[in-house]
Amino acid sequence: MKYQYHTSLTSPKDFPFLLRKAQFILEGEERKRIREGVSHKGLWGDVQTFVVLNDDTFPFPSGLEIEWISVVEQKCFCINMPLDAKYMEKMWLQYAQEEEDVDDDEEGENEEDDAVTEDDEEEEENIKSIFNYVAVGIAPHGGVAVWLHGWKKQSIIAWLHAEEKELTLDEQRALLWGLDIKTYCDAAVKQLGLESVVIPEPKLFENLMQQYSYKWHLVLKKWDENEYSWKDYQQEEILPELDFIDVKCFDGTYDKFRDGSLMEYHTAGKPSRMTVKWHVAKRRYSAYFSFDHDQLKVVFSRCYGAHPDTKVDILVHMDPETNHYELALYRYGMKEPLKIDESVYQLMVFRNKFECFRSENYNLPPGSWRW
Repeated sequence: MKYQYHTSLTSPKDFPFLLRKAQFILEGEERKRIREGVSHKGLWGDVQTFVVLNDDTFPFPSGLEIEWISVVEQKCFCINMPLDAKYMEKMWLQYAQEEEDVDDDEEGENEEDDAVTEDDEEEEENIKSIFNYVAVGIAPHGGVAVWLHGWKKQSIIAWLHAEEKELTLDEQRALLWGLDIKTYCDAAVKQLGLESVVIPEPKLFENLMQQYSYKWHLVLKKWDENEYSWKDYQQEEILPELDFIDVKCFDGTYDKFRDGSLMEYHTAGKPSRMTVKWHVAKRRYSAYFSFDHDQLKVVFSRCYGAHPDTKVDILVHMDPETNHYELALYRYGMKEPLKIDESVYQLMVFRNKFECFRSENYNLPPGSWRW
């Protein structure tokens, strides 16, 4: 089966690259070029999309072959490894359905919907999905991520490791317009203003890409200041109702599809952003969480230990009437949930489009709660 998808290759902020080769391996000897996006400008997982004027279809890649020079590291990396084409096809078909329109214009969120129109009509050679890109990210130390990308959802397909490749002086000069790698990279770093960039430890991206098993659980209770605990609503009280949860993770994935799967156990990276929207009668609330990776990593390590496949509930307590908000992790066998300290995240809350709460540690630039 062939599908219509596009390609994009990027790198995280401050880590530009120079490509020698970038292609997907398809059936037989067929190859598909991986289109180069603007590198080193965005966050890990940001995918640059292109205006594509053709509607060619291709089978999903069974491998990838990339060779590049990491400018800041002044090293050449290469990778030629297989990919699970059947898994990509399974993910594609799982979301091969028409996306519902969602009214998301709140708190100044009047962003134009530039998503590609999805169509679940099955054709002889193509089944369209919410995904439209097979994207690749190259990280420091030769890390390579492959994602399925769509406007509402981005899913991880593979996390791979390239090998460092030694180039002869003649190969360097042939590639770099007569220069050796050090001379070329020193000049590029200076021109791009990256002299102060520090190369991260190899374990950083390993930690970013670590997968865990969990689900989100909105706990519909109210905070009792006198007893300093969460209490059930009384029968005569109006219960809050969840509208949706959107989540972005440190592994470059995100989920804004709103099909309820985030409320079920699934495998994902540690959350970097979370949006929760709910209402109580006619009062509509929006909460925006932004997590600190290093601190959250410690909390996850305490809960999961050496078993990231352990099923864990991320409990979300919110009571805007008392401005009390709380997150916690819970797994079977724990005496009580492991509370996530307020220093681990920053939070801003809106009620009927107006800000009603922000955490004491909130220092994000204006409007950055949107993602």
